[in-house]
Amino acid sequence: MGLGVPTFTDFTYIDTHVHILPPHLHEALVRFFQQHKDEGYWDIIYQDAPPKLISYLLAQRVERFFVLSYAHKPNMSRQLNYWARHLAKRYPQAVPVCAVHPLDDDPLQVLEEAFFELGAIGVKVHPGVQGVSPAAECMFPIYERLIELDRPIFFHAGTTPNPDPYSGHEHFERLVQRYPQLTLVIAHMGTRQTEYFFDLMEAYDNIWMDNALTFSYEKCFGYPSTLDKLYRFQDRIMYGSDFPFLWLEPRVVVERFLAEGLEQAIYEKVFYGNAARFLQRYLPLSNASPQSGASS
Repeated sequence: MGLGVPTFTDFTYIDTHVHILPPHLHEALVRFFQQHKDEGYWDIIYQDAPPKLISYLLAQRVERFFVLSYAHKPNMSRQLNYWARHLAKRYPQAVPVCAVHPLDDDPLQVLEEAFFELGAIGVKVHPGVQGVSPAAECMFPIYERLIELDRPIFFHAGTTPNPDPYSGHEHFERLVQRYPQLTLVIAHMGTRQTEYFFDLMEAYDNIWMDNALTFSYEKCFGYPSTLDKLYRFQDRIMYGSDFPFLWLEPRVVVERFLAEGLEQAIYEKVFYGNAARFLQRYLPLSNASPQSGASS
């Protein structure tokens, strides 16, 4: 890179998009990606046990990382949430984001336990994997409780790596029209549909994005918009890597993002400052009681 252009080692990172899963689930996903390479998936280069994965991640100048889990079937949410809590107790850098499935036996109880006992700061949902539209009525009680507690929800969104019937922008448009006060984090900047999600960010100031793999320029990921959008929404875009489900090193994606030539202050916000502010707002409710409501 040219003289004066910042590099990967010039920054410290808060990674808001990490999947450190129980080993049996990690192995199952690796197999799934390998078996579906002809459908747009890829070979995952990081296949180690969780301690080694976390050691690698922290060696990449990552100060904190969000542990995102999502339940691909009902009644596995609590298992994933206890796993995230286990990681957070062992690694203080880990920030749990809980799983919930609308068909769990008691999804609201799953939320209560995750927020008030397990230290989760928000919820992760993957519409395509879970087979549920973000605008589906079965999700409404979850949204209403999140609004009551002032907790965010992290969504996979857009049509990458493959389109599915549930993750497109039109579902999110219906969701925010019904629940405009709900805080959303849109993963991958809504890849392939980034412009639609930028339009939603313009209309709703409680919508955020992570940029996981958006600047990889491969595998259907790639930033399609003009740089003025990055300037306009610089306070609501957070760094994410999607580690360890990657076909290339996180630092490679970071350096491709740096090659866009934005002001250094914007990179500092995206890589660290915005997520630090986000974390400060959504401190864990673990030390509160369910009756006390959300912290301010």
